[in-house]
Amino acid sequence: MALPPSFAHGLYVLVGAALLGCAVMAFRARTLIASAVALGAGSTSLALLFFLLNAPFAGAVQLSVGAGLVSTLFLIGISLTESIRGGRPR
Repeated sequence: MALPPSFAHGLYVLVGAALLGCAVMAFRARTLIASAVALGAGSTSLALLFFLLNAPFAGAVQLSVGAGLVSTLFLIGISLTESIRGGRPR
């Protein structure tokens, strides 16, 4: 499905801005959980960018591995580390 050029350029800019915003949010987050969620959202927007660029295999791999598996492992690791340390740090 071909998109009109002006709409496609606007969509690329919008998804790129979302990706950049998620990266900045992951870097500036105060908690590790918020940072991991922002990384998952950034991986999802990168997968959307791959789909827009007609690379469905790369988008599917990024969505399943980057956004799904890695984000889940980060969240599990953070929650296990906080429970071992005895709660949240001050």
